[in-house]
Amino acid sequence: MNPAAGFHQPGMRGIMQRRRCCSCGRGLSAVFAVLLVLLLAAAAFASGGHGDGGLQAANTGVSAEGEAAGAKIDLQAVYAWRRDAFDWNIAGNADGTDPTILSELSWRNLCIHELALGLRIVGRSGFFFDGSLAYGVIYAGDNRDSDYASDGRRDEFSRSENSADAGEVWDVSLGLGYALQLAGGRFEAAPQMGFSYHCQQLTMTDGYQTVTWEDGPPPGAFEGLDSTYDAQWSGPFAGLGIRWRPRSGRGGGVSVAPYAAGYYHLADYYAEADWNLREDYAHPRSFEHEADGHGIHWRIGVDVMFNPMLMLRIGYAQHRWQAKDGVDRVFLAAGGRSETRLNEVNWTSERFFGGIVARF
Repeated sequence: MNPAAGFHQPGMRGIMQRRRCCSCGRGLSAVFAVLLVLLLAAAAFASGGHGDGGLQAANTGVSAEGEAAGAKIDLQAVYAWRRDAFDWNIAGNADGTDPTILSELSWRNLCIHELALGLRIVGRSGFFFDGSLAYGVIYAGDNRDSDYASDGRRDEFSRSENSADAGEVWDVSLGLGYALQLAGGRFEAAPQMGFSYHCQQLTMTDGYQTVTWEDGPPPGAFEGLDSTYDAQWSGPFAGLGIRWRPRSGRGGGVSVAPYAAGYYHLADYYAEADWNLREDYAHPRSFEHEADGHGIHWRIGVDVMFNPMLMLRIGYAQHRWQAKDGVDRVFLAAGGRSETRLNEVNWTSERFFGGIVARF
C-alpha cells in the first residue's frame, strides 16, 4: 500500500502498539445517561399505572392478556448469532474527483455472538416505554483495503487482504409507543418512536499485500498491522410493530403468536480510526469521518407462550444503513490536518435470535 501518497492504507512497516479509539465509549456514556433518566421516568410511570392495559413483551408490540391490574413489566434476555458487512470509500479531493474513488475499505462476513437485554413497561392506557441494550463480540471476518488511480474503481494499484476476527458491537434503543387493540384484541398495532445508538468497533490485523505498485512493498504477508475503525450511528426512529394473537383452546396450554416490526432511522454518522502503521498520521486518532445517514430495521418472529409469566421468543432481524456525502478528515503526526470527501458508508446486519421473556 502507498504510504507516500497519504491515503488510508496500513502498508508502512513501522510498528506501534494499538490504542483503542474512544469514540464509541463516549457515545455509549451519553446514551447510558439518557437511559438512566428515562428508566427513572418509566419507573415513576409504572408505579402510577393501573388497570389492564399493556404489552406482553419487549420490542415486539406484543399485547397483554389483561387479567392483572397495574403496570406490566417485561424483561427479555436473548442470544443472537449475527453477521455484518461494512464498507466505506473516499474520493481524491473535497469535490469528489481525482479520482472519484481513491481508497475503499470493506469488512465482510463479520460473525458475531451477541447478547441482548430488553425492558418494556406498559401502563393502563396502552402507552409503553421500551428499552434494549445489546453487546456482541466479533469472532471471525475479513477486511479488504484497495486504492485506485482512476475513476470508477479502475487502475487499482494497491490491495491488501487482512483479518478482521476481533472487535465489538453495541446497540442501544429507547422508545415510547402506544398499543392499538383491534379485531376484539386479537390483532395489535403498536406505533413507536424513539432514539437509537449503534457502534461497530472494527479491526484490521494479519496484513497480506496482494496488489502493489512499482517500488512498493512486495506481495505477501507484512507484520505489525493492528489498526482500528470505530463507527457510530445515532439518531431518532419511528416505526410500527404488529402482532396476531390466536384464540386460546379450551384446555389453554401453549400458544404461538407471530409478530413483525419495521422502523426507519435518521442518523448522525461519526467514526474514528487509528491506522497504526502510518507514521505520518497522528495516533490514536489518525482520521475521522462525519456524515448524515439513514437506516431501515425490521424483524419477524414468533412468541411461544407457555403461561402468562413465561415466553420463548425466536426470530430474524435485519439492519440496512447508509451515510453519504460526508467529510474525511486526516490528522497528521506533524500537526495540521487535511480533508477530502467521504463518498459513502454502508452497514448491513442480520440476526437469528432466540431467548426468554419473563413478565412481572
